[in-house]
Amino acid sequence: METWFLAKLGTPVLAGVAVVVPVLMLMQNMSQGAMGGGISSSVARALGAGNTELVNQLARHAVALNTLSGIAFSLILLPVARPLFGMFGAHGAALDAANTY
Repeated sequence: METWFLAKLGTPVLAGVAVVVPVLMLMQNMSQGAMGGGISSSVARALGAGNTELVNQLARHAVALNTLSGIAFSLILLPVARPLFGMFGAHGAALDAANTY
């Protein structure tokens, strides 16, 4: 659905988004796959053991870890996004769209 919507904005926007996808997938896999899977597993075990205090601690730690991960990704990506997307082959309007996306 997102691709259809972006296609209505033009070819440069689609090209820009295509360049961003590898970085986007890395961030999604880190948060949902690695962190999300581990946190879900820990919470499920704590719930199964009936340890609600541990569940609360795990939830607080999950929020803290994900906040720190988001900040780290932002601090790393903000200064290098434009050159990185340029190395991926984007230029002109596509590079602008990738940087905006």
